[in-house]
Amino acid sequence: MAIRRLKFVWGGSRVVPGRWYWGLFGFYSRVEGKREDCLAISGRGLLQWSSVLAVAAYLTGVTALYYLWERNPYNVLSYTDALFYPFRRDAIQAKKGQGFIAQGTDLWRQKKYHESASLLRQGLARFPQDFRARITLAKYYLLLN
Repeated sequence: MAIRRLKFVWGGSRVVPGRWYWGLFGFYSRVEGKREDCLAISGRGLLQWSSVLAVAAYLTGVTALYYLWERNPYNVLSYTDALFYPFRRDAIQAKKGQGFIAQGTDLWRQKKYHESASLLRQGLARFPQDFRARITLAKYYLLLN
């Protein structure tokens, strides 16, 4: 079937009668009683489908990000943090810093001082309010001397 005409409409089947699929596109005939050889694309249907697919893609990305965070046992981030990531970047960075500090503190207790110091530095860069992490890092620098 060769399509002889392409038409963009806003209303879909209310504007152009014919066989419509998913509210997005439909085939219609220009002359009553002839074969349906023209294609109409609904702008409203395209907008609705794009909106639904955009929300689905965003939620899929949020879920993937959350499961990526959950792989770390020192994670303090929640699904809500992943959902509102574009609006809460500073708070999320602070929580990531707290996770680094917790991991660095555990490594300090295991006497893995170099790895601990690296994680404590990363944690303090993101969450500078942690006084105990500063003290532990100062102890590390005293050990070096």
